[in-house]
Amino acid sequence: MSILSLYYSRTGNTSKVAREISDLLDCDLEEIIDLKNRNGIIGSISAIIDAVFRRKTKIKPLEEELSNYDLVIIGTPIWAGTMAPAIRTFIHKYKDKITSVALFTTSMKDKNVIKQMEKLSGKEVTSKMEILESELKSSESTEKIKEFIENIIN
Repeated sequence: MSILSLYYSRTGNTSKVAREISDLLDCDLEEIIDLKNRNGIIGSISAIIDAVFRRKTKIKPLEEELSNYDLVIIGTPIWAGTMAPAIRTFIHKYKDKITSVALFTTSMKDKNVIKQMEKLSGKEVTSKMEILESELKSSESTEKIKEFIENIIN
């Protein structure tokens, strides 16, 4: 099975999880690049406003061809109770090229954004995972990631 672990990350938390997934599955990895500057206080405020209003953004074209993959894993941070605008844009733009999908989120508090992502993608999700920021600092995240991968493999 060919798998792509794809993610957007502003602070590095989602990147860390996506990289661990990619290493454990020995699969390809690609970062979704938001072309809007999300750095600093102004960038953070802009990110929250765009998330609240469920706006899309401009993203860098993908390097990988999605039709080459049996499964695409999508990871996003949770901003203001929803997915990052770059992930919203990605799903809108590429959902028809994705055969099968697995989803994960990283956040300070669980907001159940997976349901939003699943609905937007129009796909049945093979595996789901929500990781809290506090879990990233413990072995709890490793156990969740292993369970997530186990669901993908089976």
